[in-house]
Amino acid sequence: CTDDFEYVMIQDPIPAGFEVVKDNSRYRISGERYWRGYYDYESYGYMYSGREIHDDHTALFISRLWGGRRELSYVIEPYLPGVYHTMPAEVSLMYFPDKRGHSSEAVITVIEE
Repeated sequence: CTDDFEYVMIQDPIPAGFEVVKDNSRYRISGERYWRGYYDYESYGYMYSGREIHDDHTALFISRLWGGRRELSYVIEPYLPGVYHTMPAEVSLMYFPDKRGHSSEAVITVIEE
């Protein structure tokens, strides 16, 4: 998409058997940038403004998102071995929820070492 957006929310379900890592030093943007606040969106194409970690999902909030492809990530760690289906993440505009999209479902296999 080539459009620019404001107030974007991404909700990503956390698979069963996983937990979100809350240590901010493990969250990097473009190699050396951390997920700690606002960023120069001329360089990165978005202005990250926050995240919320819930029992069943993680929500990421972006104040400004320029058109084009963007990749955001966060760290999860398994605590139980098994095969898990991850539900699709959903992205929407907070004030215009009819504009939305989603990722695909994935399967994660965790084995004991």
